[in-house]
Amino acid sequence: MVGIQDSGIGFSSEDLSRLFKRFTANRGRNPMSLGLGMYNAYQVIQAHRCAIWVNTTEGEGATVCFTLPEKSNGSE
Repeated sequence: MVGIQDSGIGFSSEDLSRLFKRFTANRGRNPMSLGLGMYNAYQVIQAHRCAIWVNTTEGEGATVCFTLPEKSNGSE
């Protein structure tokens, strides 16, 4: 498991419900965002049959966590 933590403004429950969806950037945070960063991360993690999630407290930051596949033995 990998976790990436920041001490920014965190995410609201409304943000979390759409965080991994394509083109759903929160324009209030970054007006130039296309809303693809978390979506792309989700797609890569899902392609490896792993999990990605966010632990957050609005106003106190967030931790994006994800799992990585175990080392392949070449049989897959």
